Amino acid sequence: MSVATFPFATVEDAVDVAVEFAARPGTPAHEELMWRNLARTLAWQRRQVRRMLADPDHLNRFERRVYSQAGEDGVLGEILRRAGATNRYFVEVGSGDGSENCTRALLEEGWHGCWMEADARYAASAEAIGGGRVAVRHAMVDRENAVALLDATGVPPEPDVISIDVDGNDHWLWQAIAHTRRPRVVVIEYNARFPPPVRWALPYRADRMWDGSYRQGATLSALDAIGAGLGYRLVGCCSFGANAFFVREDVARASGSLAAVAPAEAYWPAAWNPGHFGHVALMEHRIGTLTVPQADQVLVTDGALHSDLPLRVGQPVAYSLRIENRSRAPIGGGGVAGAFAVCEWVPAGASGPRSWFRWGGPIQGLIRPGERRILMGGWRAPDEPGEYVARVGLGQEPDGPAANGSACCEVPVSVGNWPS
Repeated sequence: MSVATFPFATVEDAVDVAVEFAARPGTPAHEELMWRNLARTLAWQRRQVRRMLADPDHLNRFERRVYSQAGEDGVLGEILRRAGATNRYFVEVGSGDGSENCTRALLEEGWHGCWMEADARYAASAEAIGGGRVAVRHAMVDRENAVALLDATGVPPEPDVISIDVDGNDHWLWQAIAHTRRPRVVVIEYNARFPPPVRWALPYRADRMWDGSYRQGATLSALDAIGAGLGYRLVGCCSFGANAFFVREDVARASGSLAAVAPAEAYWPAAWNPGHFGHVALMEHRIGTLTVPQADQVLVTDGALHSDLPLRVGQPVAYSLRIENRSRAPIGGGGVAGAFAVCEWVPAGASGPRSWFRWGGPIQGLIRPGERRILMGGWRAPDEPGEYVARVGLGQEPDGPAANGSACCEVPVSVGNWPS
């Protein structure tokens, strides 16, 4: 599908983004905007949870995180169980370092395939993790070289799975690959900042890299239109608001259990950043690592979970915290050692931290000494039922101090299974 035939929409015309740009981080207008966007996120999540409760075969019930970013491993596994597999071959474009992606679980189950990664360090790590079991291509994949790379790697005409996650040209790569490859299942990242019916896709540029803003990829409604044109049906999305799942029409019909789902019924908002429903994520500020004493001088005055309780396993959870920077150092997000709002789950009665999600709640701009700020983030409930304590606070990426001491608020929570 070409630019000439695809009905691109302008995001600024479809959503009032200008208002969001005008709200500077740390101002009352920005805080009001974040609360409004959180309410919109929760409304979408509640709508989707009701659909899950009404349908025992709903794909989101099968979410499970082994090596995927969120619950993609479980959803993809269930799709393949219903659709079947043929050559057990996968391709992942934008595989990262191999420790976390949508096809690593398939590799561990004995599948074979190809990982493509533009970052040399990630590609080298993927080589080590793959251990010769997967072909790793270090390349910046674009629509001009995509088919040649697949050919050189020996990718079959109909691989079982192709996953695309490059934070920009995803939809263009799918269209380029479709000229010679007809995967049975396509996993592709969608722009979850804009809900249906917004139909928008980023114009093509071969060297495009994600700039940290909402301008990446294509909305779910746009991908649904692209997929239909290529002979694929949308069957669902992960509840984290990251990846959409498409199945080739003949495969879906043969399965008898993979119905087409309208974008408005499949869409999940960006749970990982619930306060920014379209607002550009300003991540340009980079700072040095906060020392533990400095981190302990960041006071959390209030922390809360925002979801219907009790939680269910794997359910998206939004959280907020108010902080006061009592240290002498400015706090910023983005890049190495950027600070984040984090949520870690600790089993009741156990010492923490147990695990924490380093991508939740990026800071916009700088939080200067003496400044107060509200932060929001999102994660998933634990994958096992039980009693937990949610420790909401300030953390640092990649190896800085996790939330502790004064920089943490503890919230007891129960996590149950989905009703069968």
